[in-house]
Amino acid sequence: MTEIESQIANYRREIKLHPQQIETYQLLADALTNNGELEGAIATYQKALELQPNLWGVYQKLADIYRKQKRLSTAVATLEKAIELNPNFPWFYHKLGEVFVELQRWEEAVVALEKAIKINPNFYLSYEKLGEALVELERFDEAVAAYKNAIQIKPNSYWGHNKLGKALARLNRFEEAIACFNRAIEIKPNLYFASHSIGDALLKLGRTEEAVNKFKEALKINPNSYWSHNNLGDALIKQGKWDEGMAEYGKAIEIQPDFYWSYSSLANALQQLGKIDAAAINYRRAIALKPDNHWPHFSLWNIFQEQGKWDEAEVFYRECLEAYPNSYWAWA
Repeated sequence: MTEIESQIANYRREIKLHPQQIETYQLLADALTNNGELEGAIATYQKALELQPNLWGVYQKLADIYRKQKRLSTAVATLEKAIELNPNFPWFYHKLGEVFVELQRWEEAVVALEKAIKINPNFYLSYEKLGEALVELERFDEAVAAYKNAIQIKPNSYWGHNKLGKALARLNRFEEAIACFNRAIEIKPNLYFASHSIGDALLKLGRTEEAVNKFKEALKINPNSYWSHNNLGDALIKQGKWDEGMAEYGKAIEIQPDFYWSYSSLANALQQLGKIDAAAINYRRAIALKPDNHWPHFSLWNIFQEQGKWDEAEVFYRECLEAYPNSYWAWA
């Protein structure tokens, strides 16, 4: 019997002797949680709540279990009950914001996290999570402000610097973004995704050779980053290194066979080289993996038009028009 199993047995014996002792139920539930017995923990916490309904801390622990089980709507309701019992505890609002982020309910996440910050303005993680929700809402200036607040509280948060860089890049403030990514790497060396992001920013700035070096640096740290292989391919293509670029797309696909983006990128390169049949094959693969991506549809449409395959061109045109009725390409 392990130590935790021994604790569980002792708590159960204690409950038999003193069935109204609320603290023992909580200790047993905690031990069951730590032992991975989540359903047993839920039942035990609920028994504690039957004895004392106002145990707001128990509601938080239940919500944590529901999150582990991906019962996110139940976690929301449970945290809302905790807030009802203790409306001035910032951690509940922070946790609620995290669950809303998992549910992609971005506006509600912002409301919850702003409430957490109002009660406790010194908790950097609330600012970071708020920034994440604001980015998803494309409120990038506000996201930048949130990440800066997080960094002011915790200057050595490599995650905060990295996320700030991401938000700045979305505003096309690439030089500032690069500085943030470099700061993240200073704090935590070998941070491959920060090196990758520097490569992306350099590529946007037209500094292609530097971008190539950064993507290669990222791949030295994480050779299995299919995004880094893909974007290295983009940079090499920009340099006119077609074979090397297409080889990188191939590596990305080898690592992540359902990565539609690399099929589309490979197809585009093949099309530019006049290898139309091979391009069409890869556009079809991209479409099979992500049917709502309009670019491969239109590219195939153009290929079929150039080949005089009007019926096939019409099929892809209609598919794209249906998926993207307001697209410029649909009316061009």
